[in-house]
Amino acid sequence: MLYISKWKAAAILLTALICCLFAVPNFFPESMVKRWPAWAQRHIVLGLDLQGGSHILLEVDVNDVRRQKLLALQDDVRRVLREARVGLTRARSSGETRSRWSFAKAICNRG
Repeated sequence: MLYISKWKAAAILLTALICCLFAVPNFFPESMVKRWPAWAQRHIVLGLDLQGGSHILLEVDVNDVRRQKLLALQDDVRRVLREARVGLTRARSSGETRSRWSFAKAICNRG
């Protein structure tokens, strides 16, 4: 079990309380804060995420994603064919969304 001495716990709680007190003016309008004593008007600058002003726009290059998926699929098909010992003479991509495969003639000996 984690043991923290009483004086360390008190120091941690006091520090957290002081930080919270400095953040209080951020929750009131500026006109109200100006009427407070000078020592209580200090602001802690909040980050964008705490101010509610963060806006993120993500963009995806669809053609690049398709090309990467096609290359991954080609690698998987090659691996499966190699494990099954199927002869592959040629595999190539034609464009962003197509792939062409050529197989060697297989001779099956079933007994």
